[in-house]
Amino acid sequence: EFSMRPLLANFPKATMDLLLEWSKDENMRVRRLASECMRIRLPWAKKQTVVLDYFDEFTAILRNLKDDRDKSIQKSVANNLNDL
Repeated sequence: EFSMRPLLANFPKATMDLLLEWSKDENMRVRRLASECMRIRLPWAKKQTVVLDYFDEFTAILRNLKDDRDKSIQKSVANNLNDL
């Protein structure tokens, strides 16, 4: 997730569109990555608020993942909400 942050900063619209697709992927690791890499306060990383400029996409991604069958993805969504 840390390596996605420069992409999110430099190409926010394209990256958010990609994360929206990833939030529907059948692989749980890809879905978790969609949530984790857009966190505002990712531990050991500089605060990044670019996702707030794309709030509709941000909330759509979290909506896709909030009821995921994998608890680690649900926790990632909760962490995103806590970061807000």
